[in-house]
Amino acid sequence: MHPISFHQRKLVGALLGVVLLGALPDRGWSQPLRLSLADCVRLAVASNLDLAAKRLKKDEGQLSPAVARRLIIPTLSAGVGRTLAGGRNLEYDLKLSKRGLDGTEYGISVAGGQALEPASSSSNQISFTLSRPLLKNFGAHIFGFEVDLAKVDSEIALQLFRAELDEFVSQLADVYFDLHFAVRNYRIQQQAYDRAVEQFADTSRDIEKGVLPASAIFLVEENVVRFDVKKREAQRDIAVRQMTLSSLRNLPVAEEHPMEPSETMKREAPRAGPLDRSIRRILEHNPNYRIRVSSLDRSRIERDYYRNQVLPLLNVLLDHTLNDGIAGRRDNETIVGLRLELPLSRSADRAQSEKFRLRALQVEASLAELATSLSYEAKKLELDLDQQAQILKLKEKAIGLSQKKLDAEMEKYRNGITTLAETVRFQQQLEESQIDETQALVAFNRLILRRLKLEGSLAESFEVTIR
Repeated sequence: MHPISFHQRKLVGALLGVVLLGALPDRGWSQPLRLSLADCVRLAVASNLDLAAKRLKKDEGQLSPAVARRLIIPTLSAGVGRTLAGGRNLEYDLKLSKRGLDGTEYGISVAGGQALEPASSSSNQISFTLSRPLLKNFGAHIFGFEVDLAKVDSEIALQLFRAELDEFVSQLADVYFDLHFAVRNYRIQQQAYDRAVEQFADTSRDIEKGVLPASAIFLVEENVVRFDVKKREAQRDIAVRQMTLSSLRNLPVAEEHPMEPSETMKREAPRAGPLDRSIRRILEHNPNYRIRVSSLDRSRIERDYYRNQVLPLLNVLLDHTLNDGIAGRRDNETIVGLRLELPLSRSADRAQSEKFRLRALQVEASLAELATSLSYEAKKLELDLDQQAQILKLKEKAIGLSQKKLDAEMEKYRNGITTLAETVRFQQQLEESQIDETQALVAFNRLILRRLKLEGSLAESFEVTIR
């Protein structure tokens, strides 16, 4: 074997210096901000402007019932006047009326007058009125129609926001997990890089001693460059994920600060309980399912409203009047009667009723299909979680085996039993095992959050409340 020349030693030394300098992180920050996933979620939910706009839209939708109730707000009217022709009189009236959601209307009115010229005289009248539908539920479908629809729309607005909030938290968690992987990947690549640089230095010394040929340096040099590239790619991934998290928090670019995950990822999933109980919880709280239920309620309300338009209207009427005339004379009057309204043609209303009946049947079918789909998704998630937990344990075991194999190969290499190429191959296998385990860990934690999202409790699991 030929010893390495002086010029070759200079070249190797310069290359090693460049590589070592390149190993230093390119960050200009002192210490990154360490946040847990729960901290990230709460900060982002509080500051994300798009989510704030959606929250305002939800608040707007929940005002619909209050707006619709304008039809049943009690009405108070009052008036006073004075006649100028043929004797001057002072007249007044006061009326209070209210209509209920069942169609009942009732009111009280007070009216009277005071003669100012030529003689002082007065008259007063107090009236009580009542009108009530006799057909069961008919009044509610007429007068409560807008209120009922507004209640449904309010519930849909709430569930839409819950779905959007869970989707936002899920998106943020994905970025957080990507950052978690990028940080761990950087550390793995840094360790592999350090081992490669150490091996580079050892090989250089062996070449100087004449133990190895000069061409041996190319294999370890390639290994150093390979891990250096991967380390720099991991640095880039970290920076991109950090910027994405900052953008989700709507931080100005000038205020952006790097962050790193601070918590250890879960290696065991919380117990979900029996599958049937989990499915019941999903159907009670999953926002997409609740939106479909509200859509069915709306179709049924509209169907019943137009169906009742073709029915006759039958009201009972009551009017009782107290008169207080001149010289204290009283003349009371009571009227009781019925009022019948019979539609002569309601073909358009019948068509509308049939339209919403068919729509309700469509929603019922889609609701049943969604329930089945969610049930199978819940079952598949439980299966995936169980399998991923076992895969994760095997990946952890694989790291230990790869480390032992590398240690044994390094010992064989020092004793001259194996080749440098084999040692490099086992180094790469260890790095791949560590990355595989990290990816399996991230996938396992994503499955846990997917189950929470399916149950409609993802945001609540991070103590984010919807007011």
